Amino acid sequence: MSLDAAATVFSKWLSNSETPELPQRLAVGWSGGADSTALLPALKASGRDVLAWHVDHGWRASSYLESEALARQAEAWDIPFYAARLDVSPEVNREAEAREGRFAQFLAWSRESDITTLCLAHNLDDQAETVCMRLLQGAGAGGCRGMQSGRIYHGLHIVRPLLHVSGSELRQTLKLAGYGWFEDPSNSDMSI
Repeated sequence: MSLDAAATVFSKWLSNSETPELPQRLAVGWSGGADSTALLPALKASGRDVLAWHVDHGWRASSYLESEALARQAEAWDIPFYAARLDVSPEVNREAEAREGRFAQFLAWSRESDITTLCLAHNLDDQAETVCMRLLQGAGAGGCRGMQSGRIYHGLHIVRPLLHVSGSELRQTLKLAGYGWFEDPSNSDMSI
């Protein structure tokens, strides 16, 4: 698949009726994983002014090198890249603490860059996982729902434009376009 063909697939994802309205200027929370790596060039190909926001949790020795590689990729794509490294204690609920630190950093970058919309790359598989997790936690019919496609967090619009796209479609498109991504081993760690 050529980059032009990938742009056609990207356009299909973003023109879906389930995709929330997006402004011209926005940021993407870019972990370097397949989902956010697919979203970033999709938004860039749509003609939007995109910034890449990367938060390194420092959980793996390789994460610093991954952050440097993402900075180089963003530069190649002509996308402004912002990066920060968090210091998260492993002795507490590190997922919750990391989320809190990540969103605090997103808010700081939002103020610094005058960005009002942050896109996150949650997809259809994440949506199913969220529903299952809520069922296992005892949610009733009213509480058993997936993620919202958009919400406001302290004035920052959080949008999930890929909730209708499967993770396998995202990865397949990346492979065919020749884009690489990082696999985070903590995604399969059931202890966190």
